[in-house]
Amino acid sequence: MSLVIDPNSDLDSRILYAASYGNGIYKTTDGGVSWFPVNNGLGINRNISKIVIDPANSNILYVGIESYNVFSGENITTVQGGIYKTSDGGQNWIRIDTNPPQISVSDLAINPTNSNIIYSAVREHLDVNQKIMYRGGVYKSTDRGNNWIELSSGFGDNDNLNVGTLAINPQNPEIIYAGTFDRYYHDESSGRGIFKSTNGGVNWTPINSGLSNLNTNIITIDPSDHSRLYVSTEGNGAFIGIDDIFTSIDDQYENEIQIPEKFYIEQNYPNPFNPVTTISYQLPKSAFVNLSIYNVTGQFVETLSNEHKSSGYYSVEWNASGVGSGLYFYRIEAGEYTETKKCVILK
Repeated sequence: MSLVIDPNSDLDSRILYAASYGNGIYKTTDGGVSWFPVNNGLGINRNISKIVIDPANSNILYVGIESYNVFSGENITTVQGGIYKTSDGGQNWIRIDTNPPQISVSDLAINPTNSNIIYSAVREHLDVNQKIMYRGGVYKSTDRGNNWIELSSGFGDNDNLNVGTLAINPQNPEIIYAGTFDRYYHDESSGRGIFKSTNGGVNWTPINSGLSNLNTNIITIDPSDHSRLYVSTEGNGAFIGIDDIFTSIDDQYENEIQIPEKFYIEQNYPNPFNPVTTISYQLPKSAFVNLSIYNVTGQFVETLSNEHKSSGYYSVEWNASGVGSGLYFYRIEAGEYTETKKCVILK
């Protein structure tokens, strides 16, 4: 599931794109009240892994699609994915990863200061139709996707290289993080952990100190502290990375040594959602907390919390079964701290 909001659209006519495995891409121009499909040119493969908007031109979007195999008796057919681009807000899509092909794309990231530069995270996949093993790794384009080069120096053996997630430091876009994962439908463990590049992907160095599992699927950079990473692993929980050394977040909770340094509210997860989502927030000191939901016109919908809380980490569920699809806002007031974030119900 991937969701992006057009940053240039007006609040009253907010434009969003939602994409998911199997269902393709949907667009709304009224803040989520109504949705319509925008899949012309994508072909039959709708296994969308990521959708991103060009920060310099919101009519330009890119989607990454993962490949899959179709089994019919003893016959196997590969349906390729790839990278597709639209220059007209989703009306028409064309495939742009043909030089070289990247048939199974797990993630995409655009340089926030230079939208000509795009990175893709690719997993290897055997196209049984062509009898060609397409390599995984990290690929880079410097001309908005017209041409690509593979940048896998430092990952080790190119065989069984599966890159699933990317994160670009917004303050210094030359710093990029890549996470690897296990080969699909295979007994051997092929996760290689987290890799870091300080020169725009030319070279990569593993930064796995403290990780107990090298099969990683999510990397997030702390928006308030770009030296801090949050990493999700397959089967061993989440980790926090400070100065490229990781510590289990679970261990920190169990040992009761982690005290929030500041007030902060997380982006709800999942998002979009139907009908339940979780909102997490942190308090560095005790405060009276009001957490409420509002619709796109600013009308009050529901209060999720309205009580005094001690310092610590909190999560609250919102069951939105009683309201319709669309864009909503959740707002926290804790002492002098206030913040509002967006969420989307997609029914």
